[in-house]
Amino acid sequence: MTNQHRKVRFSLQSRNPLVRVLAALALVLILGVSLVVGAIAFFLFLGLAVIGAVVMAVRIWLLRRRMRNTATAAKPDRGRIIDGEVIERRENTSDREDPR
Repeated sequence: MTNQHRKVRFSLQSRNPLVRVLAALALVLILGVSLVVGAIAFFLFLGLAVIGAVVMAVRIWLLRRRMRNTATAAKPDRGRIIDGEVIERRENTSDREDPR
C-alpha cells in the first residue's frame, strides 16, 4: 500500500547530462535565430525609413526648384520707373464737384 500513496515528483530539470547539454544547445540556437531575425527586421525597417526620407527630400527639392523657376519666369521685368501717372476714375460724376 505504500507504493500506491507515493508522491510523484515532476521536474522539468533532468539529471541526465546529455539532456542538459542538448537543452543548452537548443536555447543558444533559439536565441541566435531570434537575434538574427530581429536584426534583419530592424535593418529592413531602417532601410525603408531611409528610402522614404530620401524620396521626400527629393520631392521637396524638386518642388522648391519648380516654384523658384516659376516665380522667376512669371515675374515681369521690374526695372526703374521713369515716368508714371495716376488716373482716378469714378463711375458717378454727378455727385462730385469739379475739382478744378
